[in-house]
Amino acid sequence: MVIHIDTNMLSGTAQAEQVEQDVVISISMDNESDITAVQFDIQIPDSYNVQASDFVKGSRCSNHSLSASNIGNNSWRVMIFSMQNQLFAGDSGIVATITLHPQSTTQVGNYNLELSNVLLSNIQGQNCLTSFQQSISFTTNCTGVETSDIRSICQNELPYEWNGYTFEEAGTHIENLSTIHGCDSIVTMILNVNPTSASIDSVVAEDSYTWIDGNTYYESTNTPTITLTNALGCDSVITLHLTITVGIKDIDSKGITIYPNPTSGIVNIENDSNIETINIYNIYGQSVRQVSVGYNNYVLNMSDLAAGTYILHIILESNNDRDGVHNNSTDIYKRIIMK
Repeated sequence: MVIHIDTNMLSGTAQAEQVEQDVVISISMDNESDITAVQFDIQIPDSYNVQASDFVKGSRCSNHSLSASNIGNNSWRVMIFSMQNQLFAGDSGIVATITLHPQSTTQVGNYNLELSNVLLSNIQGQNCLTSFQQSISFTTNCTGVETSDIRSICQNELPYEWNGYTFEEAGTHIENLSTIHGCDSIVTMILNVNPTSASIDSVVAEDSYTWIDGNTYYESTNTPTITLTNALGCDSVITLHLTITVGIKDIDSKGITIYPNPTSGIVNIENDSNIETINIYNIYGQSVRQVSVGYNNYVLNMSDLAAGTYILHIILESNNDRDGVHNNSTDIYKRIIMK
């Protein structure tokens, strides 16, 4: 006589691809006996996280409930049962799925989940288990990642450090790195360098000048600077070159002629009355020459002076007019440009 013993097995499979993706574990039961409840413990790899909601009953368990509880050290106890002792539908198929979530430090590699304390209970409460798969294995892979890191800096930020590499100028650098999961990561660093700018603000003003820095200057200077931002977002340094001139306007008197102006050095001065003195000043108000004349016409030689703008202060001699009235000396100011 041959005695038939029902075969009742519990096994598992894993669906895994990329290391950064979730892993789905399917627990299947093949049974010849009438089974009403399943219990098993499963050890989850430390590199993966799970919670109770990640344990879901399978298609054979429509009349059953599932309970999952952490019993310590990332080991979980799973119970699939029916309060009315309902049978599992069919005799083969998935009774539970478990979703594993990789941690940020999970690496590419081979992983095992261990099954233990397996019970397949019939309607009488007897354990009908004949065998189970003790270890469920899966392997994770990864695909190399290629990315670009494009940055723009200002010229005064050079040299520029990036991941241990020093840029001395604009350019491209390729770095072979690894992701946190141990996958290849090729990063192309493209550095754009925007120029800073420098300019000179040349100003000629009489007596004083208030600049864009808010300061008022009363003397000639070429040292003040101000840093603004150009259209590229970089520094724009402006230097003031200021020339303060003496605040004297041309005052011409009838009867006096001064030519040529501008001049290459020789200036002819003609007047109806005698010229007493001619003073020559530069634009800073400094006297560079004084000439005593005593004539009404005079040829003034300025050829030894540097090119620029000068002021002639002409003093006419005092005289008596036709009616015998005495006139004091007359001052005449004239700008002369030396070429």
